[in-house]
Amino acid sequence: MKTIYLKENNILKEIKYELISELKHELEVRNIEIGNDVTIGDYVTIGNAVKIGSGVTIGSVVKIGSGAKIGSVVKVIVTGK
Repeated sequence: MKTIYLKENNILKEIKYELISELKHELEVRNIEIGNDVTIGDYVTIGNAVKIGSGVTIGSVVKIGSGAKIGSVVKVIVTGK
């Protein structure tokens, strides 16, 4: 079982899931689009209305602001503070 936290009325809502497809409704409500073959690390914050292309790798402890667009086959990795 995996856990994702999504904001609802400015409060984080814990959602348990096995397959990313189970989150389809929750992501649609927040206008978040995630392509195929995407890897997202631990402790990642993703704002509303974000589009992440296919083949993207996002490391751990990354923040992506609302309205951001990340193209296909991109690596986002934080190496320092």
